Amino acid sequence: MAIKKTVLNKFGGFPTNLGMSGNQIAYGEETLLQIRMRNSGIEIGYDPNWVIFHLVNRYKLSLWWFIKSGFASGRGAWLTYEEHVSLKKIIIYLFRSIKLFFVNIFKSTPKLSDKNYKWQNWLIDILQPTVIKFGQIYGGIKLLFK
Repeated sequence: MAIKKTVLNKFGGFPTNLGMSGNQIAYGEETLLQIRMRNSGIEIGYDPNWVIFHLVNRYKLSLWWFIKSGFASGRGAWLTYEEHVSLKKIIIYLFRSIKLFFVNIFKSTPKLSDKNYKWQNWLIDILQPTVIKFGQIYGGIKLLFK
């Protein structure tokens, strides 16, 4: 991501109530900033020719990290997308997460016949979207009963 400092300052920088903090896994600060920029009429571009090297710690390549980071992503979604929390939406997310789990099993299981598709990929493909929804449910309940 590259952004002019004047534009970043105009929007008050990255929201500090989102994103990583100490050992707390969290996301959303960049997404919320971009949403606010788009909503104010700023055009956001993408250049497929950019190459950005990003050092990823080995532990972030583990199955457990994908699960934890997915949950954290969902947990912060209400704040990231500035969505109103309601019990009705939380219940809808619960039913969607259950449906998503079974849909992903159905879609991902045939991929196991491909020798390049590992069982770890299968687990991530099935569990991560569901865990994101569970994170949304948890985050919503937390905000609702704050």
